[in-house]
Amino acid sequence: MRLAPFILFSLYCCSVSSLEIKSWETSQGSTVMYYNTPEIPMADIRLVFSAGSTRDGKKHGLSRMANKLLLEGSGDLNSKQFKDKLSETGAQLYVGSMREMAFINMRTLTESKYFEPAVDLLISAVSSPVYSESEVHKVIGDMLIDLSRKDESPNQIAQEAIWSQIYKGHPYSNYPGGKKSSISSITSSQLLEFHRSYYVAKNVTIAIVGDLTEMQAENLAEKISSSLPQGKKASKIPNFDSYTPSTVHIEANSDQTHLRIGSLGISRNDKDYFPMIVGNHILGGSSLVSLLFEEIRNKRGLSYSVYSYFIPTEIVGPFVLGLQTSGRQQNIALEESMRVLRNFIEKGPSVESFNLAKENLISGFINQIDSNQKLIGYISMIGFYQLPLNYLETFSSKVNEVSITDVSDAFQRRMKKDFTVIMVGRKR
Repeated sequence: MRLAPFILFSLYCCSVSSLEIKSWETSQGSTVMYYNTPEIPMADIRLVFSAGSTRDGKKHGLSRMANKLLLEGSGDLNSKQFKDKLSETGAQLYVGSMREMAFINMRTLTESKYFEPAVDLLISAVSSPVYSESEVHKVIGDMLIDLSRKDESPNQIAQEAIWSQIYKGHPYSNYPGGKKSSISSITSSQLLEFHRSYYVAKNVTIAIVGDLTEMQAENLAEKISSSLPQGKKASKIPNFDSYTPSTVHIEANSDQTHLRIGSLGISRNDKDYFPMIVGNHILGGSSLVSLLFEEIRNKRGLSYSVYSYFIPTEIVGPFVLGLQTSGRQQNIALEESMRVLRNFIEKGPSVESFNLAKENLISGFINQIDSNQKLIGYISMIGFYQLPLNYLETFSSKVNEVSITDVSDAFQRRMKKDFTVIMVGRKR
């Protein structure tokens, strides 16, 4: 027997009701997010900067290169020396750079003899990167190889094309991995200038999850923040209100056609966030039980996998529907996908699919926060986008409050009737 939504809601609340996230600001103006998990003697520390590819300007790939090079030597240490010292601590250190944000993440034991030298290396990496010519040259080579691989992957080509077509002329159209023409010309001085502008105290969210007391977390955050120049918070990402739908076919040596259908979606602080998330779970976000999966795969066998999702961002992020189909069926697959999508926008979900979606979202969310690694991602996101501190605690209740009318109304108001279409494969 299927559990009723209110029962699942009660079970979920019991498991997250004590999830008390704390936040404060350092003396240098850094935002701190903290959650104590004393079960194991480890800590995850993530520093998130508003320093993604939206800040690249005409130097596409600058932000990712600056971020990758944080691990290639700092202070008086060259790349090998830095990595050797890191291995002595047993800590894991990695970086990532997307459109809006760049981060550096450390996972370390909290025992003093390991923790303190690991934190010192983290601080050195983020505050004093070397950006030596030799390491810059190596990373340029790595990024050019990554771009060549992307250009050979119809799936990745389609994924980036939907961003570039929807957000023409806007910084969101910048591919985080850059362009071959610009990457090769990036210099150490440009990287240092980028670092000086964006890797500053007022532009960082410091997220801490693990076996550290609140006092220890306060001291740690203050130590990290004070190692950076105070600087200023990055400017807001410009609004985008000039979306024009288009259809683009990109020739690729592939028997399969990679299809993307997209439009503007929702922001992180969107008033329609929860109705749109529930609606998309019904449409194409719930894998084997979605409308798209039933209509496109099960009934018609047009694709092995079909899905849809929103990417909530600072301003309005994209909605994307994706699938892969044989080239000879690409037009039928496109037609049927558009039919399902437009029918959902016009008529909304059935009562049965609506109830099932809410149950799945409520019962499944606990699995999204069941480890320190997952929690650090969520609480850093909460801090970066300035979401309510009780976001995780109230997620279930917010989903439970959504009505079927809310979903229908939100999709009819927000979703465009005309969509951008990307087809990557051989022309037919």
